Amino acid sequence: MKLRGKFIVWFLVLLLGASINLSEALAFIAINEILADPPAGIAGDANGDGVGSSTQDEFVELLNFGANNEDLSGWYLNDAVKTRHVFPYGTVLAADQYLVVFGGGTPVLPGVNYQVASTGTLSLNNTTEEVFFYNNNGQLIDHVSYGAEGGKNQSLARYPEGSAAGFVLHSTIPEAQGKLFSPGRSVAGQLALFMAAPELPGYWYFILAAMGVAFRNKFKEKLG
Repeated sequence: MKLRGKFIVWFLVLLLGASINLSEALAFIAINEILADPPAGIAGDANGDGVGSSTQDEFVELLNFGANNEDLSGWYLNDAVKTRHVFPYGTVLAADQYLVVFGGGTPVLPGVNYQVASTGTLSLNNTTEEVFFYNNNGQLIDHVSYGAEGGKNQSLARYPEGSAAGFVLHSTIPEAQGKLFSPGRSVAGQLALFMAAPELPGYWYFILAAMGVAFRNKFKEKLG
């Protein structure tokens, strides 16, 4: 577990007296980027296979912005018409990680977590389209709709990433530095939303816990 995760757990347990079951992961997974209209030619080779394709280079990217890994076995992506991809058994999306689903091709993207549409296509319209993300119980996890902005020869990306904010043209995001898409990576090119923090020596967690107790006691005193 990352430092920030450990600190938050200790702090909440000590401050609020909460009982936290870490085994019960919540689905903090969002559709984070959509490329419906790849640029023409090799400039649109989003999947890195050396061939620009208006269909195979289409993609939908997911981001797990929660603190828990999530098993996506049997979860699925739909467009406005039907199911376009079912995540195979054993698909696990780790915390702070991306997973990108391409329309086709043979992706060559070292380090990137990717899959290819199980139906052979994502069939994303450049304009007036909807993308739905469901879990294996048929519960809607996320839904994105877009219009003419989807046909601008670049992806639409959620900004800030991992937030409830809307989508903007990828090249307009400062961290993108003019790039037109970033499948399986942050807009700044990282493979994880948050880079792992270095582990502290074990005694630091006892110090942090003691700080939490002191803060709780001070808080109780102020309440009278």
